[in-house]
Amino acid sequence: MIVTQIDQIDNTAFNRMYASNKTQLISNIGFDDIDIFRNSFNREDNVIKFKAVNESNEVVAYFVGEESDVNTAYMYNMITQDEHTLPLTIEGSANILKSLGYTHVEFCVKVGTGTYDYTKNSMYRPDLYEYESEIDIGNYHKTKLRLV
Repeated sequence: MIVTQIDQIDNTAFNRMYASNKTQLISNIGFDDIDIFRNSFNREDNVIKFKAVNESNEVVAYFVGEESDVNTAYMYNMITQDEHTLPLTIEGSANILKSLGYTHVEFCVKVGTGTYDYTKNSMYRPDLYEYESEIDIGNYHKTKLRLV
């Protein structure tokens, strides 16, 4: 899996991933309006965007965030082709964030989902991430990890 920083998403790839993983995505994000969801990836102002491609050069994930403070990236949304994609992107994402000068990353995750548990457990990659804290923001938590 190759993860790279990008400026724009491809709407066709986004729609394909949404259709293939819709049930899981709705569970994780809490709503099913694809247009609102896609719009969170199409912001142009001071955003951090990544994409992941598989060995066939097919886009299988998008991630979007912004700078929370000078040392912290706040990744507030992602879309993946299926539930098995995320673990394959963890190392590439961490490397990009480190290369941009970040020492910490925050994730917005819905409480009670597998993604919440996965993030709180440092994505099961203690060589890359270390859990630090979380803030309750309603049905979601902003979970902060240190980039190792």
